[in-house]
Amino acid sequence: MALRAVAAAAVLVSALVPGWRADRPGASVPVVVCPTTVGAETAPVPVPATAGVPGPAAHMALYAAVSADLEVLGPGGYFCQATVGADGNTTVTAWPSSNMTGALGAGGVRAVSYPACTGCQLALACRFFAGAARRLEVDGLAHCAAPPRGEMVKRLNAYSVQFTDPPGGHPSAGALVPPAGTYPTEGVVVYGSSLYRGQRDPVVEGATCVLPAAQRAACAEVLHTFTVLLGRRYPGLGPA
Repeated sequence: MALRAVAAAAVLVSALVPGWRADRPGASVPVVVCPTTVGAETAPVPVPATAGVPGPAAHMALYAAVSADLEVLGPGGYFCQATVGADGNTTVTAWPSSNMTGALGAGGVRAVSYPACTGCQLALACRFFAGAARRLEVDGLAHCAAPPRGEMVKRLNAYSVQFTDPPGGHPSAGALVPPAGTYPTEGVVVYGSSLYRGQRDPVVEGATCVLPAAQRAACAEVLHTFTVLLGRRYPGLGPA
């Protein structure tokens, strides 16, 4: 986990969470290493016992994959599971004990990262970014799924959006949004790029928070923290 936040993260989070300031002191939370299914032999990524996050993060924890640098903030005491594909595609999901099935639609948080799978990147981003939708059609990879009825989208900057989907889920929305659910889904999707060894590599990630009304205030902090950690991992984050 990188230790230095960059300006891009501060700009993104300021848009996502009104009133948040880059100089606001944060908190230290426990890091939970989730049972992880790995598609190829990879060296484990060192995971600290605790990590600094922005905001108060009371009674929260970071849930992390064993073999990839991806975390998602959620209420403490959750169960969790992660997968890391042979192509680096990573999903981290955490859910409360009251959710007996572990299905995201019944409550929980999730983060996804698609570093190399072009079809996965475009399928995630096409609902929110016209460039991704055009490329998906031109490449003949798939048709972009229509947004669910009642979806609300707020553009944060040129490479990130915040969205809210009503209860009920969306079967064709991919891994980030539950196919069926009891609660609204709040999320953020980043379709950008980061400078690496003199060239810009794609950065396509997202996070969702699906919690009952009594805990919905935590979703802003979940998404807030996700964007900050994203900026730490990818210095120079910008448009795709």
